[in-house]
Amino acid sequence: MHLIASVTLGGFLILASILHVAAPARIQTLVPQWWPAPRATVYLSGLVELLLGIGLFFDATRVTAGVLTAVLFAGYVGVHADDLRHVRTASRWFDSLPGVLLRVLANVAYVGWALYAGLGG
Repeated sequence: MHLIASVTLGGFLILASILHVAAPARIQTLVPQWWPAPRATVYLSGLVELLLGIGLFFDATRVTAGVLTAVLFAGYVGVHADDLRHVRTASRWFDSLPGVLLRVLANVAYVGWALYAGLGG
């Protein structure tokens, strides 16, 4: 079962990495305003997601890729939680309190998915 989790998460990461290149402006809205070089961050995180996604497809790299993916998603939890500071001035549902909480919870679930994909059941 964890092989299915690994392959689906790998595919998810590869698709996400494509979005980093195809729609960088949209992805950049997720980068905190105080973060330096936001566009470079979008491209770099897309590259990391691509490499981790590929790593999840192979037995030799699955554990490392799974653990590093969990670390990446844990970092994304912090990025999304940072948006809690701005929910009162949000103009989009995505940036409202329910939207930010949903993003935080989704990334917490992704951490679990990554650990299961890499370490198995």
